[in-house]
This record gives sequence, C-alpha cells and structure tokens, in this order.
Amino acid sequence: MNNAADKMAKLLAELLEMYRVGRIVNQPVEVSFSELVQETLGLIAGPIAEKGVTVRVSNEPITLYGDRSRLIEIWQNLVENAVKFMGDQPSPQIDIGIET
Repeated sequence: MNNAADKMAKLLAELLEMYRVGRIVNQPVEVSFSELVQETLGLIAGPIAEKGVTVRVSNEPITLYGDRSRLIEIWQNLVENAVKFMGDQPSPQIDIGIET
C-alpha cells in the first residue's frame, strides 16, 4: 500500500509538472480538499453512477495551496481512470483521503 501511495505521489508530481510546462499558470490559492473533491465528483457523477461506484471521501479539514483548475483536472483524471479501469467488481468503491 505504501508503495502504491509513493507511486501515486510521483504521478501527481509529474502531472503537475506536465501541466505547468507551456501553459499559463493561475495564481495559487488556498483550496479546501473537501470542496475540491466534491466539485470534481460533481463533474463526473454520471460515469460514477453508471458503474455503481461508491466513493468515500475523508472529511479531515485539509487545505491545499495551488492552481485550483489544475488540481480539479488532476483529481478528475485520477477518479475517471479509477472508475474506467476497475473492471467488473461486485461492489466497486473508491476511497479518497490522505495518509499522514
């Protein structure tokens, strides 16, 4: 699990770098993790419901600092891929949170 988390952290860092190269970067702002994830889930509610996926989101008060639009794009990409590639699981579930 820790190995998977390390790979995910590396992927996120690479995605952030990819988005920064050759693009106009918005001013960094403080963003509530919870609000960011809920907004993202709202954007992709259709595919989540279609596959019957249960999404659990940590309710810890976490504040991120960055380009809000890019952060939403990253979370959207991650969740869409999770939904797309989960196969035929009987009770699909995605857990979104942090590990400290």
